[in-house]
Amino acid sequence: MEAKSENLIFKVEVDIGHLHSIINTVIDQIIERRLQADEYSYNEGMPESTETQYSILLKKSIDESRLSLSKICEMLRSFGLKTDKGQLSRLQNGKMIPAGDKINDALADVLNIDPIELKAAAYREKIPAEVLKRINNTA
Repeated sequence: MEAKSENLIFKVEVDIGHLHSIINTVIDQIIERRLQADEYSYNEGMPESTETQYSILLKKSIDESRLSLSKICEMLRSFGLKTDKGQLSRLQNGKMIPAGDKINDALADVLNIDPIELKAAAYREKIPAEVLKRINNTA
């Protein structure tokens, strides 16, 4: 009975991990499709000029890399991503919501920065204020 219970726990953990991976993939695909179809308002819900932790980190990392936005876009293509200079510019200037995990992982690799730090900055900005407040109060 104990072995059966352990197998069930393992199966649930694997299924949850797989589900998390699927959700992240779907979110990245939705964002990419919206950007490619130009259906997404780049400034939706954001003031005209907003510097955020994410945009500050990204801008600093791009500046320190000494890579042009064109070169970064070219390097991101090797990850199967279709980004353009305009999108990167909006991301680093806080004029667009932070990118999804797939883009952030690739940017972290290209810019030689910690992917967790970049994704954490992105998550902080995507989480509604009241939820973030609750998380900070319970931590």
